[in-house]
Amino acid sequence: EYFVSVCNEENGKDGVEIRPLSGRSFNDISFEAVFFDAYKMMIGYLIMFIYTMLMLGRMNWLEIRLYLSGMGILSCLMGLASAMGITFLLGLEYNQTHNVLPFIAIGIGIDDMFVITECWYNIISDPSLASLSIQEKMGRTMRHAGVSVTVTSITDVLAFSLGAFTIMPG
Repeated sequence: EYFVSVCNEENGKDGVEIRPLSGRSFNDISFEAVFFDAYKMMIGYLIMFIYTMLMLGRMNWLEIRLYLSGMGILSCLMGLASAMGITFLLGLEYNQTHNVLPFIAIGIGIDDMFVITECWYNIISDPSLASLSIQEKMGRTMRHAGVSVTVTSITDVLAFSLGAFTIMPG
């Protein structure tokens, strides 16, 4: 932190441009940048909340899916907080990959919500299944959506596992 502040103070004097470069200073600067722009991230999450609410629901007060969208976004935030907590608990430092995690978490987190909801709409719109109980309809929904959710979850785990062992430049 001291190194970065000294470089910033001396920057521009005598026509010399100083750019601090060290692993520690990069982590400090990116940590400050992320939490300085946290309100922008929250605006992005709010936009995604409104988007999911509009796309999952119907345009009436009965089927607006306000709580479904809210719980989907909340589960993404809780997963992100717990993952970052475990990362810091293990003593790993904040680095440049942490900057994109909130956006990856929201993208991965709500995609299964869309798949399950679409399967539910398909089940309830089928006239031959109208006599089934809610439990049976929900079971059929999860049976149809389960394959897609499982495949995407496995590919996500494999992709992030490979990414964890990849050496990033910088």
